[in-house]
Amino acid sequence: MLCSLFINKIDNVLVETIGPEIPILDGSIQTFNKLLENQSIEIDNLAYEFSIPNNIQIGEYKLYPSSSLEIYCYLKDPKNNQKTMLYWTEQSELIPAKTFGYIQDYETLKKMNLGNGSDISNTMIMSINKKTSTYYLPNYHKIIDFLGDIYTTNIPYIRGTFYLHNPNHTNNNQVAKEIYNIFLKGVKNND
Repeated sequence: MLCSLFINKIDNVLVETIGPEIPILDGSIQTFNKLLENQSIEIDNLAYEFSIPNNIQIGEYKLYPSSSLEIYCYLKDPKNNQKTMLYWTEQSELIPAKTFGYIQDYETLKKMNLGNGSDISNTMIMSINKKTSTYYLPNYHKIIDFLGDIYTTNIPYIRGTFYLHNPNHTNNNQVAKEIYNIFLKGVKNND
């Protein structure tokens, strides 16, 4: 949901839900995008913008100035040694990118009371013994996670080129904090 709000440039919304979290639905952003599609949205001409000001490295992530939003997502799966690289821009579509997990981890997750909303209809089930035929779906999912995490900055227009190496929520949130801190310094300098 956060990714869908970010790519639709919505920065002021109230979401109410019944239950502990947003439902996983089909595991992609498609349902949320359909809800936002062709809706009357008031555009705020004063909405904040942010451009990556210079080259930044945060862990294994690299950020560069750019006139648009571009993401290079590199994944190396440690369980089956499969490597993928995917390039995405804001003009590209985010195909239905389901969440994914390994069948070998199912029992462990169940014991930890995790993955409760996942099932065969909304999760790409992988195996350590077999490379996936849906080669880039994990990359798309990681891009969706990244966009959702940087949405927490509440900056609706972010421009830059991001090189994500084995992205995860911890590193994504470090990037979001760094972007927000740089943004705040710029706002203070303009006052």
